[in-house]
Amino acid sequence: GWMDGEMLNDRALALFRSLDHDSDGVVASVELREALAARGMSREDVASFFRRADNNPIYEVRLEDFLRAKDLLRPLLGDAPEMNRHEHRHQPAQAKAGP
Repeated sequence: GWMDGEMLNDRALALFRSLDHDSDGVVASVELREALAARGMSREDVASFFRRADNNPIYEVRLEDFLRAKDLLRPLLGDAPEMNRHEHRHQPAQAKAGP
């Protein structure tokens, strides 16, 4: 389905963060390629995405480059279930009530 820019941005961010294991704002190109392909993106679409996003094609994609190309992820993220959301991870653990 079609989504507005804000939702697209949120989903693109969630996808990037799920791949950015050390949270440094950079994802290895090879890992991003595999992740997009695994979600059903065609080889041609992955190639176009990288042409738009990647200033350093061999190694890595920075968050700002990734977001610049996020429109190309619309077909991928548009129908994605909300399982990409990680907000629950940030909530403090519930303290167990004592006896």
